[in-house]
Amino acid sequence: MSLLKIISTLLLTLLFISCSSDDDINTNTPNIFEGDAYLTTQQEVEEFGANNYDLIDGYLQIGDSIVTNTSIVDLQTLSSISAINGNLSFSGNNALNSLQGLDNVTSVGGRLFITGNELLQNLDGLNSIGSVGINIFIISNPQLQNMEGLSSITTLGEHIKINSNAALSSVEGFRNITEIPGGMEIRGNFTLTSLEGFNNLTSVAHSLRINLNGELANFCALETLFKTEGVGEDYIVFGNEINPSEQEIIDGNCSQ
Repeated sequence: MSLLKIISTLLLTLLFISCSSDDDINTNTPNIFEGDAYLTTQQEVEEFGANNYDLIDGYLQIGDSIVTNTSIVDLQTLSSISAINGNLSFSGNNALNSLQGLDNVTSVGGRLFITGNELLQNLDGLNSIGSVGINIFIISNPQLQNMEGLSSITTLGEHIKINSNAALSSVEGFRNITEIPGGMEIRGNFTLTSLEGFNNLTSVAHSLRINLNGELANFCALETLFKTEGVGEDYIVFGNEINPSEQEIIDGNCSQ
């Protein structure tokens, strides 16, 4: 083989190796969406999902808190997303009955809003989320029955609000949260009978407000919280089936 052919062969080999390395690098590079994604129609969900983003460096809003949405029914095309650095919001969706499709999201850097979703009965699809950077607000979802989809969450940055969910019967999905750096409000959930799910809670840094849950008759899950003097500000309770004081809960007089 001539020297020229040997050199050519070596150059082609090096070029092939270089291209292969570049392909490997590109394959392993996260596909990041920079900015906020506001998806208000099923078509927008499909088109955004087709990009197969791994990370959203901003907000992801599904639906519209002002205009009721009848178009969005399926989130499966969003399955590539593993983290959201801003807020994750589901608002004003009256045809969406499942959050399946976001199963791979492990963290939300901002707030988790679930508000005004007419058909949503559970939060399955959010089961992989382990942390929420700021607040969890679950408000006015008339058919929502339980919080099991949030059972992997162990940390959050500030407050929890669970308000006006007419069919809510269980909050056991919060069993892995031990500390709430802000406050917690549970109000106007007319079929909620027990606070089982907050048994491991040891600290609420601000106020704890539990009001106007007409059938709520079991506060015993808060025994550990009050025994450790874990409420930083006011404990305000009224309008429930029973309204025990802190001392009554510590003494075991916490259910009916």
